[in-house]
Amino acid sequence: MAFDLPWFKFYPKDFLSDERVKLMDHAQVGAYALLLCHQWTEGSIPADRHELSRLLKILPEDFDSLWERIEPCFVRHLTDKKRLLNVRLDEERCKAANKAKVRSEAATHRWNGRQETPDDMKT
Repeated sequence: MAFDLPWFKFYPKDFLSDERVKLMDHAQVGAYALLLCHQWTEGSIPADRHELSRLLKILPEDFDSLWERIEPCFVRHLTDKKRLLNVRLDEERCKAANKAKVRSEAATHRWNGRQETPDDMKT
């Protein structure tokens, strides 16, 4: 991604009212939140269960009990079958990246328009 996006919008009402989240236990909610953060910074998460367990810092044998409720929140990446993503977060990332790009271009345009020319410096 061309723009560093250090934070994302979080919609607590949407998150807490999602039936999938309501059915998660505390450990699953925490793991889900960590995976969303990883997707935000990396663009996707690994599809490999062993890699996911390592990201979550849990033993592979403990992973399946967490993953059963979290897995439905992710889909296969369209172009990289070894990756997964949360569709809503991916949409928010695209919106944020587009907004950052527009703002950056506008700032560059404003900055370039305000640069002094040698003639302006004489007065």
